[in-house]
Amino acid sequence: MRCRFCIAGIVLFGLVAVVSGVEKLDRGLVALEREDGSVFVSWRLLESDPEDRVFWLNGKSDGRRPPVIPDRTNFVAPAPAGRDATYNLYSGRADKAGSMPTKVGTVTVKLSGKPKPYISIPLSGNYDFQKVGIADLDGDGTLEYIIKQPNFNTDPYQQPGYWKKSNTTYKLEAYR
Repeated sequence: MRCRFCIAGIVLFGLVAVVSGVEKLDRGLVALEREDGSVFVSWRLLESDPEDRVFWLNGKSDGRRPPVIPDRTNFVAPAPAGRDATYNLYSGRADKAGSMPTKVGTVTVKLSGKPKPYISIPLSGNYDFQKVGIADLDGDGTLEYIIKQPNFNTDPYQQPGYWKKSNTTYKLEAYR
């Protein structure tokens, strides 16, 4: 009787360990030009980050000391002069005096003077898509976009109760 409970406990613990696995993602660092000429920079907080994690953000052409960002995962930074703005994100612990922060990402945004509140990904064909999903397909920590197309149902064809084999099928494409 005791042996059955042990085996059941081991199997249950194994299933919980497999199901509760966490995807290893990077910081997801993005930068968007704003209408006022500044740049909105945002990044992901990771589950493994300690409570006292702080961030520093600096631009390549900005010689000033970077500001400490203790309680957020975004920052509105001044845009440097020029056409491209490059920002480096550093991470460290607030309680470790004198410890060196670690560089956790770099992002570059092209300043066009025509800001958009989104990132545009051009499709590799002349079509519409029906659905979009995201996943880390290659295990590099960066999410890819999965596009399902065409933008219509391939089966059933035309009217309910009438079925005709379609001459097309669904296709999936992935974009970085």
